[in-house]
Amino acid sequence: MAPTETTPIAALMQGAAPALLRGDPNALQQLELDAADEPFRGIALLAPAQATPAGALPVVILVQKSSMRGWEVIEESNLLLAAFDSDTGALQIARALDTEPGGKTPAPNLRRPPRPPATAEQTTMTTTYHVDARARLATLPQAPARALVLRALAFDWISN
Repeated sequence: MAPTETTPIAALMQGAAPALLRGDPNALQQLELDAADEPFRGIALLAPAQATPAGALPVVILVQKSSMRGWEVIEESNLLLAAFDSDTGALQIARALDTEPGGKTPAPNLRRPPRPPATAEQTTMTTTYHVDARARLATLPQAPARALVLRALAFDWISN
C-alpha cells in the first residue's frame, strides 16, 4: 500500500517508489535529503499497492524528528510495524528493526546519554529504513487478494 495522502512526503515516496521498494541505497539516501527540506515531523510508510503472495514484502519507513525526540524515543526500541488483516480482523505487531545482531533486544539497564540541550528541539533528524514486513510479521497471509493495512508506530506517533 502506498501512502494515499497528497502531502509532499507522500509525493516524494511515491515518485521514487520502485527504487525505494527495491532498497536502492541511493534512492533511500535521496529520500532522506529531499524529506529534510520539508516541514514534516513524524513517520511515513511506503509499501507496494499489491504484493506477491509469497516472498519478501518490502516497506520503506521514513522517520523525521527533532534531535530531542531522538533522545526521548529511541527507534531501535520503539519503532514497530503493524499489520491489520481486514478480512479476518487479525492484528500483528512486531519490532521493525533488529536492535542487535541475531534480533536480540539490548539489555534494559543500558545507560542513555545525558539529556541534550533545549536547542536539540530545533535540529532535525531524517532516517529511512527498508524493511521486509513479511520477515518481521511472520504470520502474514500468503494467499493473494488479501487486504492488509500496514502502519509504522513509534511510541505516540503513527504513520499514514
